[in-house]
Amino acid sequence: MHELVKHKNLYRGRLTGLFIFALVCCMGSCIKIDTPPGLKVTVMDIYNEPVNEALVALFDSQKEWGMLENPVQTWKMTDEEGSVTFFNLEEKVYYLYAEKDSLTNVQDQIAVAVSLNKNTIGQVTVHIE
Repeated sequence: MHELVKHKNLYRGRLTGLFIFALVCCMGSCIKIDTPPGLKVTVMDIYNEPVNEALVALFDSQKEWGMLENPVQTWKMTDEEGSVTFFNLEEKVYYLYAEKDSLTNVQDQIAVAVSLNKNTIGQVTVHIE
């Protein structure tokens, strides 16, 4: 009889452990972890062609954009498709500056139209001339 009680207790312990494991797995899939917003910038020329190896920076204000001071992250270079993505940004509006050789977006000041949101990667196209 003592052996039967021992097996029952072992069975209950395993069943309880399995239940707890299932509960943790379910809760883990229900919890949403917020990620900071990102921004994908695509640089195009006047012919609407992507600009490879353009330098792009984001700024907090129009003043910093105009002076090209204090970018929110290091300058990044576009890929073959003319794109670069900034990650781990704050939820706010940014000013964008892009340049390649003597081409810039100074004639077409660009600011992200709306504040970026968590769990998203915004997209914007910048034309340089």
